[in-house]
Amino acid sequence: MSDFFILDFIDPDRKASSFKGTTYNSDSEEIEQIFNDGVSLQGKLKLPFLTILDDRRSTVKAIKDRIYFRSNAGGVWLISKKAKVFLDSLNLPLEFFPINIKGKKTEIENYFLVNVIGKIKCVDFEKSDVDYNKEYNYIEWIDSLSIDESKVPPETDVFLLGEYRAMFVIVSSRIKEAIEEEGLSGFVFRKPEEYSFMG
Repeated sequence: MSDFFILDFIDPDRKASSFKGTTYNSDSEEIEQIFNDGVSLQGKLKLPFLTILDDRRSTVKAIKDRIYFRSNAGGVWLISKKAKVFLDSLNLPLEFFPINIKGKKTEIENYFLVNVIGKIKCVDFEKSDVDYNKEYNYIEWIDSLSIDESKVPPETDVFLLGEYRAMFVIVSSRIKEAIEEEGLSGFVFRKPEEYSFMG
């Protein structure tokens, strides 16, 4: 059994908010999918970000410490100030960028987009059930995932999956347990071998 877990995209209970919209930097320019590569963005961005919600495609329910969020920036990790302070205290390879979110009936401040530094190719293809696009070198869908932990450097607690083109977050059991013990809401973790996703 893997010592790592997948940070799932969506709250399975469908009781949390799900935001979709367009994200801009402080110069009102649309930002690109800059959070997929696992590289530092500190000092390279025009902050704060602003997202204008697509109210027809967004679901506003419970506002949790982690919100499912998709925009022109891709599917990204959006967290509350409470979650940011806690994760920052763990000295993880994460960067936090302030964002304001506005819709016709919704306005949220003091949230942050998270950038994960580090992308590791570590899929055990012999034990996984995935569709791997060899032409473009990325996984298109997953029915079961196995991580080759020998390819993950010791003491690694969070990273992006190298064989996936978008932001696919993997965390150690230590970080999973720390988040759960802190009582942060909206974080859903999956065992790799039980995870499925159609990209």
